[in-house]
Amino acid sequence: MKFLTEKKWLALSLILVVSFISLLIVVPVAFGSQFVSVSFKLRYSLGQQLSPPYLGMMEVVYYNGSIIPITYAGLSVNVTNHYPSPVQVRYNGLDYVWLIYNHTVTDPADVVSNKDFLVWGAYYGFDGITDGKTVEFRGNIGYDFYVANKDRSDFTKWITSGTAKVDWLFYFVNFGEKVWYGQDRYGNPIEPGIYYHYSISFGKVSEPFVLNVTSVLWSN
Repeated sequence: MKFLTEKKWLALSLILVVSFISLLIVVPVAFGSQFVSVSFKLRYSLGQQLSPPYLGMMEVVYYNGSIIPITYAGLSVNVTNHYPSPVQVRYNGLDYVWLIYNHTVTDPADVVSNKDFLVWGAYYGFDGITDGKTVEFRGNIGYDFYVANKDRSDFTKWITSGTAKVDWLFYFVNFGEKVWYGQDRYGNPIEPGIYYHYSISFGKVSEPFVLNVTSVLWSN
């Protein structure tokens, strides 16, 4: 009986060690992406910019329902890891992507299938794929690069437990950021209407933010 008891204890210890390794190593690496979610909020530069680059002005429905004039918009992004330890995600090297559609779409990342609804986009890659620069869709420039790389999965990122906030993303125009001021991907002013904003961070897609643009007060 003593031998059997020791054998059972060794088996139990082995099970505990394997479970511990699985929880801390196997699960975070193999299933890390399943524990990550993304949310974002539009950030607005208020008023009209009268100095270069002379960005236009549009009016939008604000969070409280009021109509406000803005010069351009950027993002604040929250990336949340719901697992109690860091997890690894595999993605295409584009850390942050911002896509705007004039219609709801099933797969926002698929700009090819949704091209008829695509208004504008921009992306940022910190680990070398865009040399830490933001790139906007301007005609096929930027768009073609995104299409060519969107299905890659050879980049990895460790996401710490909890929520990490990246504030003022795609926002500081004076530092070369690509901001949205009501232009389409050909640089033309959009029509007033409803626009669906999506954020993709490390391959994870957010729920859309619906923005009502009531007027666009600039022209080419």
